Amino acid sequence: MSDTQGALCIGIRDDQCVVRYRHGLGIAEFVLCGNCGVLVAAALHGDSGSLHATANARAVDGWTQFGARQPVSPKTLSAGERVKRWQSLWFPNVNIVIGKD
Repeated sequence: MSDTQGALCIGIRDDQCVVRYRHGLGIAEFVLCGNCGVLVAAALHGDSGSLHATANARAVDGWTQFGARQPVSPKTLSAGERVKRWQSLWFPNVNIVIGKD
């Protein structure tokens, strides 16, 4: 899920239970639960220190109704095109909080 007008706060209780990795072109960082393997979010760290991210709607506490699904096929895009697309679609205001409930 993402919202270009919204904000995203990812709360991580125990950083030791998080797996982060990059694959393919290594542009985006994937954040997974180290216990169950669920993809929680993907983040794009910008050159200026900005952080854009998208989250797995199924991993959100307090499930709510979200908008229609939008299929994505980033494999067909160049690295630069991927970054531009993600920046135009993902949350632009992202905060990752570690160790607080």
